[in-house]
Amino acid sequence: MNINVSGAKIIVLILIVVGLVGGYLLMSVSYQDSYVEKVASVEAKQQECVIVHDNTWKVIKQLAQVPERAAGKFAEIYPKLMQGRYGNARGGALMSWVTEQNPDFKPIGDLYSKLSNAIEGNRATLVRKETELLQLKKSHDVFVGKVFTKHFIGQKDKIEVQVIASSRSNKAFETGVDDDTDVFGGN
Repeated sequence: MNINVSGAKIIVLILIVVGLVGGYLLMSVSYQDSYVEKVASVEAKQQECVIVHDNTWKVIKQLAQVPERAAGKFAEIYPKLMQGRYGNARGGALMSWVTEQNPDFKPIGDLYSKLSNAIEGNRATLVRKETELLQLKKSHDVFVGKVFTKHFIGQKDKIEVQVIASSRSNKAFETGVDDDTDVFGGN
């Protein structure tokens, strides 16, 4: 009977060792998978920011061409339109000018308004995406910086991301000063 008890102890010991090794391997795989997922999420969000930034400038550039083209076409036809309306053949041209409905510049103003809205909306989207990118970076960096995580995935560097800032913003953060409050540059 002594042999059976010893054999049972060995089996239990083997099961404990197999359980610990298996648990360790499963945790290692889980941590490695989490690391891969975090890196992929940061890289994908960085590319998403590139796409939003690219789209912003394409939309602005293309929308800006519309009022420019409309103004050019209007400038082409306006003199002919006025010549036909108010040539020497008609008397009282000044009074006709006052009482007639004349070409409206409102559509061009509407185009500028649409352009302004597009700029504001696209810039807001970019800010939101870059904020999400920075949150993913933080999550990654905290994950790889934890002692327990390092045990399973080894020493990993913090991930680098690129956010877009103006020269003015970069200078303000370098110097710690931003005291230019003149919105219109000296007016």
